[in-house]
Amino acid sequence: MKIVVDGYPALFPGGIGIYVKKLIEGFEREGIPHKVIVFYPPKALNRRAKDPYVDYLIKRMLKIPLPLRFLIEFARHFAFPRLEYFVRDGDIFHGTSGYSLPTSKKLVITVHDLTFVRFPQFVPFDVLSFYTKAVRYSAEMADRIIVPSRATRDDLTQIWGIPGEKITVIPLASSLEDVEIDKKEADRVLSRYNLKPRKYFIFVGTIEKRKNVLKMLKAFRIFREKNTGFVMVMVGDKSFSPLYAKKVFGYIESELEGSVLYLGYLSPKDLAAIMGNARALMLLSHYEGFGLPVIEAMKLGVPSIVSGKGSLSEICANCCIYADEMSPEDIADKMEKLLKEEIYENYRQAALGRGNSFSWERTVKLTINVYKEILS
Repeated sequence: MKIVVDGYPALFPGGIGIYVKKLIEGFEREGIPHKVIVFYPPKALNRRAKDPYVDYLIKRMLKIPLPLRFLIEFARHFAFPRLEYFVRDGDIFHGTSGYSLPTSKKLVITVHDLTFVRFPQFVPFDVLSFYTKAVRYSAEMADRIIVPSRATRDDLTQIWGIPGEKITVIPLASSLEDVEIDKKEADRVLSRYNLKPRKYFIFVGTIEKRKNVLKMLKAFRIFREKNTGFVMVMVGDKSFSPLYAKKVFGYIESELEGSVLYLGYLSPKDLAAIMGNARALMLLSHYEGFGLPVIEAMKLGVPSIVSGKGSLSEICANCCIYADEMSPEDIADKMEKLLKEEIYENYRQAALGRGNSFSWERTVKLTINVYKEILS
């Protein structure tokens, strides 16, 4: 059994990139023969993450300097080019971004969510146009579809009519599970950013409308009217939706100046230190296909305030505090609730217990089982 893996997402920060890196690391650990292939548009490699493991992957990848999106659009109409034109060996191709060229190999794709179908108003037009066609085209071709949650499985069956037996739910895990950081190191990180333990909330994710960031910030402004001295820390990309990001930072400047700390992307150690000392993670999204930051918070024993939409109620169970994502007042009330130490400690312990049920070792083993099943 030899697996050909689309490694393009691994070159960049973000949840899908973490997923692909962890799969490849797992294949190496388990001794699974594999080849990593990357189709990329011009200059894309110049924007890759500054990460030694990414540099290592680039050296051993089969690099095809053509954008896969263009090739798939062509293949949808003309059934050409096929994947074998670029890579002949391998028994299975795993399309880790949810799409693939036509192939005579067994085909597995991972569909992370159907946000672009459920909430097209939250997705840039070029992304919407491509994903709506390419993911459905690939899902219909695939021998098996991996999804991170029952919510995404249900979307595929109910919206596109994909047979349930063709779909396997394999949860993800924390990107920080291998990060070791002691209290002295964590204290140094907090000091560098002028943060005090438990005196801030944290948001981790792309600054986009689907993540409901403006409502979260309006809730924080209400919360601060009674609770001065708290800070909102924001970690993640702001380039996905520039117009929405402009609104977010405009609101911060006019209403929350000096009380929001935007950090962009952080190293794993810095993220573990900062997230691990937060009062709570905030994830009030309109929809999540999985919600990786919640798992990261759980593994660190940090409570989460979430919307419960999409997969979040499935992932969180009874270990998170649920808020009405459309009501800044309700969100602020839930933030204040966590200032009570007994309530905070109860949710902290519940988060730790729940977080231990997710691991990348399990994700990799379940993925390998899928490969074995479709080859048998």
